[in-house]
Amino acid sequence: MMFDLEFMLIENSYKSEETHPDYRIEVSSPRGTPIRVGSAWMAKSSRTGNNYLTLLINTPDGDLRVNAVQNEEQRGGQTFSIIPFIDSGEQPQDAGAGLSLVA
Repeated sequence: MMFDLEFMLIENSYKSEETHPDYRIEVSSPRGTPIRVGSAWMAKSSRTGNNYLTLLINTPDGDLRVNAVQNEEQRGGQTFSIIPFIDSGEQPQDAGAGLSLVA
């Protein structure tokens, strides 16, 4: 099953420890009701020094973990490229060209 949803990153104003998420991830139902579908943490690449987001998205098939990164053309905008976490031996799934995150 495929869905085309715009995720909203809502700052976690209750964050009190480093391990708590920086954002909660929400989508809107067809009636406009916000639905929490995951959490996001800010991170910095040790290799490039660029900032990115680590997302944990709750799906009916289990939790989906991905990184959301911006290339030079995307920086400063709302579009991120999605890089799924891959266990050894797994083939990467097509994550699409990008994901629109609305802050």
